[in-house]
Amino acid sequence: MGTSLIFLLILVGIALLFIGVWNSFMRKKNRVHNASASLDAILKKRYDLIPNLTEVVKGYAAYEQAVLESVLRVRNEALRARTIEEKEHADGKIAKGIEEIFVIAEKYPNLKADRQFRFLQASLNEIEEQISAARRAYNATVLEINTAIAVFPLNLFAKLYRITAFPFFSATESEKRTPMV
Repeated sequence: MGTSLIFLLILVGIALLFIGVWNSFMRKKNRVHNASASLDAILKKRYDLIPNLTEVVKGYAAYEQAVLESVLRVRNEALRARTIEEKEHADGKIAKGIEEIFVIAEKYPNLKADRQFRFLQASLNEIEEQISAARRAYNATVLEINTAIAVFPLNLFAKLYRITAFPFFSATESEKRTPMV
């Protein structure tokens, strides 16, 4: 009876180990999804500002119609992005488009002085900071689960449970460049 009890305790211990590792992976995976949803919400806030921004600019810069239409088209593409890779690609295009709008604003002093334009510009700057913070939070959760997936012995459990690494959300090209002062 002693050996069967020991055997039973070992089986229970192994089962608890498998359950504990599974639950740990699920918690990490849920944190990644939560961080991704937070990032999506902030990106959507930026996308929602773009039509207002282009309308204000359109009133002052009628000759820049092609750029404004391009930015709106990119915004609509970004709204359809589903995977992190698609969102990352769209984010880069949006950042470039917003940069182009601000370059246009430099040509039109009346536009730069417009109260609504300044408000939208300040809102976008605030949202950019929120996006940066959300991206860091997302990447931290991705790092946590990807590290768990990569290290022994958790990598064996990850293979068993078919848990794969999550992609990081990289900075856009404009964010990688050193700003000119």
